[in-house]
Amino acid sequence: MRRALEEAERLKNVFKSLSNEKRLRILSALSKGEKTFTELMRVSGCGSSGELAFHLDKLRGLIRKTEKGYGLTELGERLMTTLGEISHITNPDIEIRERPAGLLAITVLASSTALLFLNIFLGFLSMGLGGEAGEAAPILVATAVSIHAVFLLLYKFRYVMVKRYPYLINLPALGMLLGSPDFTPEERGRILERIFNILPFMTLYLQALWTLILALMLTQASEEIIGITVTVVSLAPIPLIILYYRSIYKQVRRLLEG
Repeated sequence: MRRALEEAERLKNVFKSLSNEKRLRILSALSKGEKTFTELMRVSGCGSSGELAFHLDKLRGLIRKTEKGYGLTELGERLMTTLGEISHITNPDIEIRERPAGLLAITVLASSTALLFLNIFLGFLSMGLGGEAGEAAPILVATAVSIHAVFLLLYKFRYVMVKRYPYLINLPALGMLLGSPDFTPEERGRILERIFNILPFMTLYLQALWTLILALMLTQASEEIIGITVTVVSLAPIPLIILYYRSIYKQVRRLLEG
């Protein structure tokens, strides 16, 4: 009971700190990068250093002292990301300039489709072997077709999904992107395209993985070899995906701070 009361009190203080326009201006400015005391005086509209110091004190837990002056704490960054997502949901004026699929994405999707047809062919060959390979082949082919269709639909309707259901995506960079008024519709469209460009490549990667599995089945490789190969190949792209989205997040932060 005591813990619940303490938590309620903490939340009350957080929301109380957001009830002042000048504090919101301070948080908004810090969400774009660290600021000096003088810079915060200018953007907040405070009439004196004492008034600014008062508001900074009320924002304890959301802001922190830095070498330059002030910045957001981890809680402050999460809070501003959430506010950005809420702003997008409730503000119909936020625009996103849609961009057509690039040549690279089209080429990757075409290659993925070609591999899909190859996988269907290899699947029919594997069925003729009988045994465990023949039983597993239809499942692999059906999965390949289903995943390919789902990824194609997600990529085709990527802007529809973001505009109608932004709360389905929890990527911090996307929350800042959609909610910040400092982004132009063109910038939103460009970053969103980078975010969703991973789909064609994931489709191609998965089709290549199923091609490898079916090829190993056709050569009647042992289950141990197939298992080790699939595990290694499946884990290989994870660091690349993390680095890719990290670069998007950094790009969004640079745009916010610039």
